[in-house]
Amino acid sequence: MGLSDETFTCGSPSPRFTPGPDTWIRCPNGDRVCSFCGSLHPEDFERLAKEAADKDSSTFIDPTTKQYKWYVRRDEVPNASAGGIKFYSWHAPTDEVRNRINAVLPEAVRVSLVKIDIRAQDALEEMARRDGRLPEGGNDGTD
Repeated sequence: MGLSDETFTCGSPSPRFTPGPDTWIRCPNGDRVCSFCGSLHPEDFERLAKEAADKDSSTFIDPTTKQYKWYVRRDEVPNASAGGIKFYSWHAPTDEVRNRINAVLPEAVRVSLVKIDIRAQDALEEMARRDGRLPEGGNDGTD
């Protein structure tokens, strides 16, 4: 992981035990994350939200109960040591950036939830096939 030259002060409300300034750390997969809170860079999150809005992509945006936080799920990023996994809204530095993210986020979440449901159904069918409860061809139509 490498550090960028850009410095800033993270807007996280968490108590600080290390002095700033903060910087963007480059993850092994190329994502940039905040050196203090681990949030994705807003440009990276915007790109990933656009990917998540594509029904054929394996990128998902998971909403949380917090209005300022979203999780990013990707098959190739199993954990935070491999790439960015979350975004905090305090890293959207301007109204323009916030507006761009907010424009794509609802569709990204909607499509992500559909993709997650499809994956869950596929996994349940595979489990049923392995247990001998479903023929190899899939659902036999007898519900």
